[in-house]
Amino acid sequence: MRFLAILLQVFIWVLPPLGLSGKPVAQVNAEARQDLDIAVRRLAEQRKTIAEEKVELSRSANQAKELAKTKRRDLERRQRLKDNASLELDKLREQNRKLEEDLTYVSNLFLDYSSEFDATIDIIEKSTYSNALKTLRESTGNEAPTPEEFAAEFRFLQTAIDRLAKVTGGYRFPSSSILGPEGIVQTGTCLLVGPYSFFSNETLAGIVQTDPGPPLRPKVLPLGKSQSDHIRDFALHGKGELPFDPTQNDALQIQTAKRSFFDEVRAGGVWIWPILIFALVSLVGALVKVVEVFSIHNPPAEILEEVLAKVQSGHSTAARDLAEQVKGPFRPLLESAVEFARSRKALLEEILFEKILEAQPRLERFLPFIAVTAAASPLLGLLGTVTGMITTFSQIRISGNSDINSLASGISEALVTTKFGLIAAIPALVLHALLSRRVQGLLAGMEKFSTAFVNGMERERE
Repeated sequence: MRFLAILLQVFIWVLPPLGLSGKPVAQVNAEARQDLDIAVRRLAEQRKTIAEEKVELSRSANQAKELAKTKRRDLERRQRLKDNASLELDKLREQNRKLEEDLTYVSNLFLDYSSEFDATIDIIEKSTYSNALKTLRESTGNEAPTPEEFAAEFRFLQTAIDRLAKVTGGYRFPSSSILGPEGIVQTGTCLLVGPYSFFSNETLAGIVQTDPGPPLRPKVLPLGKSQSDHIRDFALHGKGELPFDPTQNDALQIQTAKRSFFDEVRAGGVWIWPILIFALVSLVGALVKVVEVFSIHNPPAEILEEVLAKVQSGHSTAARDLAEQVKGPFRPLLESAVEFARSRKALLEEILFEKILEAQPRLERFLPFIAVTAAASPLLGLLGTVTGMITTFSQIRISGNSDINSLASGISEALVTTKFGLIAAIPALVLHALLSRRVQGLLAGMEKFSTAFVNGMERERE
């Protein structure tokens, strides 16, 4: 195609001169051949140039392809490095996250340990370790503890280890925050041997207990002179004998927590007084009734037979004298039987039944009040407990003090009325049951006695 284009250009150049000039054909052909040769040489040169450029372009293209391959391999290598770096970064991030979780867990363990440490140390050590506990709690509980916070935590751990070593062997230290028996702050020397704590100064020595407060404070429980002297010698010289309680002061606390009867009466409030009045009156009435009903005995059958024999034989005066020897409610019953022995059977039965009815109120006297005491005392106790609980919770709401010791103390005092109510009700219930059974037995004996007398007189008439 390029060759044809060149020929076309040649003819365009040649034809105009042919038409305008009057040159011969041979000359024209020569010139045309000459022009053709020139065009062919130019074509050859152009082809040579193209070939040379083609080789150079091919070389450049190959070099570009090789460079592209090299770049592509480098890109792939870099991509792999990037992927590997991303994986390593993810692994590092995961390891860092796990390490942060472990650090947070260890920090929380320190926080839990501080709470347990505060709960288990002796009351006399609270002031000694209060600053260390405060510092530890301020430096724990964060999501990512700092090295300074970890250093504070390990310092506290070392303090706890040192404290354990000292307590195991026992140690002494001065204190000025111990309450005496009268509630006055004492200054002296504290002794701590394992779970046992003691206090000593020139005038006071004893075992240290926790005063319920609020607030909770150490308080000295004085011991006997001999034991106090041993504690004082140990505090002065660091050796000697110390009194140990196997119950770790629980027995002493129980002993000191016991209240006398009058203390409980004062703690019971206003509702304990009706309970005590009911209990006292019912007790006196029950004792009187016990003496009364258990001193009455059913007359033996021989008395009845002898009275019947004398009445039937007409010796009414002797029968009346014999009836007067019987004691209790059987006496008026037997006297009426002798007096109206000759009356009709129906009339005699009515008279004797009337005597039984007359004796029944005297025999059942005080029993209703004892029954009322047995029923009302627990209700009064419950009323006192409810009133005390309302007062306790009202005080807590007003003062905002939700301490469990204060709550337990208020509930304990409120339950005093229930305790006394049950103490009054249970004996009253038992005595009422016994006395009622005894009275019913006496009334049944009187009915049996009157029935036997009427039947005896009826047989005599037949």
